[in-house]
Amino acid sequence: MTARKHPFHWDTYNRLLDGLTRVMDSNDQRLRPEVREKLTEARGAIYQAWEVQAALERAKGQRT
Repeated sequence: MTARKHPFHWDTYNRLLDGLTRVMDSNDQRLRPEVREKLTEARGAIYQAWEVQAALERAKGQRT
């Protein structure tokens, strides 16, 4: 039986960041500066969430 992927598996993390990057790099004039700023904040929050998740798993001995 195959182990189920963690909900915040590396693949999921990368898809989230790739999606944000595609939107931010689109150079679409309809993308307002205020929205771009929020997307930049969201990207930072995803990085932080990954770090928190990894730290908690390391503390429980689930990650090296």
